[in-house]
Amino acid sequence: MLKVHDLAVHFKQKSSFALWQKSSPLRAVDGVSLEIHENETLGLVGESGCGKSTLARAIARLLTPTRGTIHFEGKDISTCPEHALGEVRAQIQMVFQDPSSSLNPRMTIEQIIAEPMVIARWNKKKIAARTAELLDLVGLNHTHLQRYPHEFSGGQKQRIVITRALALHPKLVVCDEPVSALDVSVQAQIINLLKDIQERLGVSYLFVAHDLGVVRQISQRVMVMYLGEIVESALKSDLYALPLHPYSQALLSAIPRPKPGLVRQRIILRGELPSASNPPSGCRFHQRCPSARAECAEQKPLLREVAEGHHVACHFVQ
Repeated sequence: MLKVHDLAVHFKQKSSFALWQKSSPLRAVDGVSLEIHENETLGLVGESGCGKSTLARAIARLLTPTRGTIHFEGKDISTCPEHALGEVRAQIQMVFQDPSSSLNPRMTIEQIIAEPMVIARWNKKKIAARTAELLDLVGLNHTHLQRYPHEFSGGQKQRIVITRALALHPKLVVCDEPVSALDVSVQAQIINLLKDIQERLGVSYLFVAHDLGVVRQISQRVMVMYLGEIVESALKSDLYALPLHPYSQALLSAIPRPKPGLVRQRIILRGELPSASNPPSGCRFHQRCPSARAECAEQKPLLREVAEGHHVACHFVQ
C-alpha cells in the first residue's frame, strides 16, 4: 500500500554566528526506506530526537520531503502540490500524541467528528449515519455529542481523535505516540481498540513510539530508528527474540520485566544523542556503541538483509 524510498527531511537553520554564514541543515530524516502492506501495523521505535515524528508527518504530507519518494497505492504523493493533497489526506490520517491539543476546545464532539465529512461535502444524513457508526465502533455514548473536549478524560479524548481520523474511511492511519500521554491502564484500552478497529475495517497503521513494550503488543513488523536513519528492521518475533544491532539491544535491555529476582544485563549507552545538524561520520551510532571499532568511524554501514526479512545496518553483524 505504502512504499517510501530514500526519504529525507532537512530543515534550514539560521547561523548563530554571522548573518552571512550558512549553517548546516538539520537532517531530521536522512534516507529512510520502508513499506507498509494492507491490514498491517509497522512499529517505528527510537529515542526522542531520532526523527520518528518528522518521518510520520512527512508520510502524511504534513511536511514536504527534501528528497525521496512516497508511493501510496502506486501514486507518487511526495511531489503533489498543496491544492491536490485533499484526496491523499482523506486516505492517510494521523492520530497525535496529545489528544487535548488535537481537539478544538470551542467545538462540540459532534462538530469535531463531522468536520472532515463537512470538508468532504457529505450531506447531513450521511454525516449523521457515519457519526453514529463511528461512536459505536470506538465505544462512545451518543449522549457525548453535545459536550466539549474539556469534559472528557485523556482516554476518552484519544477515542474522539481516533473517531475523527476514521471518518473518511482512511486506508492508513499514522499514530504518532498515541498512548504515551495516557495512564498505563488506559494505554491498554487504546491499544486493544486500535487492534479491534484493524480487524473490523482492515486499516493499516504506522505506529510510532519509544516504548518497545507497547510496540510489541500491536505491531507485526518493527523498525528501529537512530538519528534520522533506520538501523534495524525485522518481524516483531525476530527482533524481540534476537536483536542484532547494538542500539536495538540497548533499547530492549531497558524494558522493565515484571519478574522479581530476574537477573538481566542492562546495556547503558554512553553520551548523548549527537546533533542532527552535524551527524558523526561513518556509522552514526559509533560514538555511543559498546562494540565500535576504528572502521565504524570511517565507513557508513548499509542496511542489508542478514536473514529472511531481517535487515541490519552494522559492519559486524553476519
